[in-house]
Amino acid sequence: MVNSNYLYEENYIYPICIFEDNFKILKMDDTKSYFLNQKIIGDLTPFCQPTIDVKIKGIDEVFKALIDTGAYKFHITPSFAKHISAIPTGFQRGIYPVSGISETNLYQLSFNLKGVDYEFNEEFVELPSPFQYPIILGSKFIKQCKELHIYSNELFYELFL
Repeated sequence: MVNSNYLYEENYIYPICIFEDNFKILKMDDTKSYFLNQKIIGDLTPFCQPTIDVKIKGIDEVFKALIDTGAYKFHITPSFAKHISAIPTGFQRGIYPVSGISETNLYQLSFNLKGVDYEFNEEFVELPSPFQYPIILGSKFIKQCKELHIYSNELFYELFL
């Protein structure tokens, strides 16, 4: 059974194909793409959230990031920014469901994903409040990938870069 659904982001809607309890995000435009010809297979949380290990350049630790279809940008928490001694490159005013209108810092961070031979360099927006995961890779990240397949019955995902 195939149902139609959508992934919403700022000024754009992506179709999502749902195959029983699994879904696939289809790339629909030609914005910046990674074109790495690599695939990551990762685990889902019990709530079917895809997570991935991230290593920030210059930091010896590995951190768990959430691949979040409900967020648009790349985000980090305030405590994580402090933990890695990130230096703000600017600020942004935004509207957030929990805190309303907030002004938060912007950071330019280089990072690697577990299992991918590539150094990513992206702008991260600091969240206005704490969150379960220190790093969020939103739909801006997902749309730069070729595809994301989530297999909720088997609790794993495939991310094609």
